[in-house]
Amino acid sequence: MNFQERLKTQTLLMDGAFGTYCSRKQGRRGVSYELLNLTDPGLVEGIHREYLAAGADAVKTNTFGATPDALGRRLEEVLTAACGNAARAAQGTGALIFADLGPVSGDPAQRFNAYREIIDVFLKCGLTHFLFETLESAAGVRQAAGYIKNRCPDAAIIVSFAVDPEGFTRAGISGRELLLELQDDPQIDALGFNCVSGPYHLLRQVKALPPLKKPLYICPNESYPTMEEGLARFGDNPGYFAHLLLEIADAGACIIGGCCGTTPAHIREARRLLQERGARPAVPEAKASVKPSALPPISSPLWDKLERRKLVIAAELDPPAVSDIRKFLKHAENLTQAGADTITVSDCPVARVRADSSMMAAKLKRELGIDPLPHMTCRDRNLNATRALLLGLSIEEVHNVLVVTGDPVPSADRDQVKGVWSYSSAGLADYVRALGQEGTAAPFHIWGALNVNAVNFTAELEKAFRKRDSGVAAFLTQPVFTRESIENLRRAREALKGAYLLGGLLPVLSHRAAVYMNSEVAGIRIPKEVVAQYETADKDRCRQLAVEHTLRLAREIRPLVDGYYLITPAARPSVGADIVGLLRKEFQ
Repeated sequence: MNFQERLKTQTLLMDGAFGTYCSRKQGRRGVSYELLNLTDPGLVEGIHREYLAAGADAVKTNTFGATPDALGRRLEEVLTAACGNAARAAQGTGALIFADLGPVSGDPAQRFNAYREIIDVFLKCGLTHFLFETLESAAGVRQAAGYIKNRCPDAAIIVSFAVDPEGFTRAGISGRELLLELQDDPQIDALGFNCVSGPYHLLRQVKALPPLKKPLYICPNESYPTMEEGLARFGDNPGYFAHLLLEIADAGACIIGGCCGTTPAHIREARRLLQERGARPAVPEAKASVKPSALPPISSPLWDKLERRKLVIAAELDPPAVSDIRKFLKHAENLTQAGADTITVSDCPVARVRADSSMMAAKLKRELGIDPLPHMTCRDRNLNATRALLLGLSIEEVHNVLVVTGDPVPSADRDQVKGVWSYSSAGLADYVRALGQEGTAAPFHIWGALNVNAVNFTAELEKAFRKRDSGVAAFLTQPVFTRESIENLRRAREALKGAYLLGGLLPVLSHRAAVYMNSEVAGIRIPKEVVAQYETADKDRCRQLAVEHTLRLAREIRPLVDGYYLITPAARPSVGADIVGLLRKEFQ
């Protein structure tokens, strides 16, 4: 009986973990479990037999980490041995053998190429069941599934993502959205979640899913590990695990099993409970779609003004490096009184520590009634820390956020400070959007950055398209100074249809500042002829030049933008307020 036929009448019980169980049995550490297929095939075959004896309907090949990057020229040898070990263990049992493919790295094309190299060996060995597991995104998976079906139309393919207790992958992508995205792909036979989360949290995830068009695969971790002497130690409560696994099956999962920390004892207990429950259709009746919890409607004067096609002026302030914020609040108040619609608060610019941008935004909202736009970088925070800030912003009714990659940590600090880069700006935008869609936080208006000074602006536009597809609906550009940057802004206006653009303006207040920005600040190019005008100018003349050049550029780009993004000079914020007033007067 094949995979599809079994699911019509039974819940399919997969095996449990290989690596953590092997480590527990042998006390092994620092070894490649995949190489054990060659160096200790008896051990590998024996673990497969233990799971089958415990009642598993299927086993996975010991190939989770067998990738071209990890094994190089030994890849085919290891994969072939793994298939042989699983086949000998399953001989005469009627159990299914799944070719186990773990995550691979690279862009979608590179991932597909890596998968194809692995798939070719599995197909050569005669395997027809495939499990792509512990994934953080769908990159390369659709192509890989299509490749398998093209070569083996009767193949069965499961795709499973690793989600945290809140339902997000390591890349910040909603697991729920990934399942909904892939459920219409005819090449994929089942979808689901495994790893990272224990059974209680994956049960919650299953109950929150809308009806799916494909069978659901769920294989939780045994529990959450503690670290002892460099090893992850899981709990040992097969009864608790098995009872929750049965609840997961009753909630809609057709294929269940165990991931990290599980053992044959866990699978044996799950089999006992399934037998006591008795036979029932594996595919449950369609359940009502779960609606997100109702949150108060969001109110954003900034966004409302954009949608009414009124000119928007955003003025940027760097947060203070000290706890005294009186000057910061005063400058923000002056800028808004002059006509700024929002204060954008940078997030530790050039990776130097300053007051948190989200907390400063909440302060502006609460004390001055400003509709702020905090920057949020992909540097310095993992997803948990980012989620905490987003929840705080939602509570404070701050509904706009600018997602940016963030400047790298200065090289002089890298021996003490390590940058955290868990996701890209597009990935962060996806994460922010998903929080709103699932009702966890009030929806945010998501803003992004666009570098109109990029040497390869075609590549910059491609990044902007990815951001837009991830939920970014408005862009702040780098400062406009040159003919090239204006032409790039024109290209962006034509290409990013439906997205709002705020053209960047940066007043230059001295010859020294101009030379510094050209030499030290990435993404800014001030024409030589402009720099030359400042060379012999006194302070008053420099201020006049700053206003004149800024207004000239504002006039030139006005047909291309929905508003302006004024980067306020840190040393003389009063100049920023003067320019805001002049912009408002001229373009009201």
